[in-house]
Amino acid sequence: MSEADASEPSPPDANLDERQYAVFYDFDCTLSSHHVYANTGGSVEEDFKKNYGKENVEHWFGGQSRLDRLTEHFRKLEALGVKLHICSFGFVGVIRECLRLLELDTFIQSYTGRDSIELHNVSFEKAEFIRKWMAEEMLPYDNVVFLDDDRSNVDLVKQRGICRYSYVPQTGMTSDIMDALESYFFGLMNPINDSKVSAEVLASASEVILGARNPESEKPAVT
Repeated sequence: MSEADASEPSPPDANLDERQYAVFYDFDCTLSSHHVYANTGGSVEEDFKKNYGKENVEHWFGGQSRLDRLTEHFRKLEALGVKLHICSFGFVGVIRECLRLLELDTFIQSYTGRDSIELHNVSFEKAEFIRKWMAEEMLPYDNVVFLDDDRSNVDLVKQRGICRYSYVPQTGMTSDIMDALESYFFGLMNPINDSKVSAEVLASASEVILGARNPESEKPAVT
């Protein structure tokens, strides 16, 4: 997938589309490339801050090159107006601290983890948590993407027809997945007001951002 497909997108016109768009990322082995919860023995926030620092977190995220790409990824989605959320089985405080140390925390709209009542209330089913959140926000199927390295979590989203999804390898989100996610929202939102180009970008991205229901769902927003 060409990086030019979604490079430097123009922010969408406020009058163009008032709909919301969102991504739900898992944390361990999705945003990070190593399992932070396992590597810290399931440390809570207070113990994590005492025993681990920025160097540890940089290593768990795959080093500076991957961090640079992840930062670029968040910036591109933010420029498109996509809201970024984390839904993880790790502790919220630890996740937030990791991203704070990497100066990535300001991109994230919400954190949901094993100590969040919202996950407790749905018996720790990420699929049901996302379904309820989408219903409350009145977001349609195609406007939300879920990414996780745990196939069972993604399978539930797929089986229940909740939103678009992508299976992440256990070494974390790759540059190809980031490219596809950026291109998917670029194609869906059509900020350049060119339906043909947006449709081509969307179709290509949908090889990685899975769950297209029918040809109608692959059409970009008409402006």
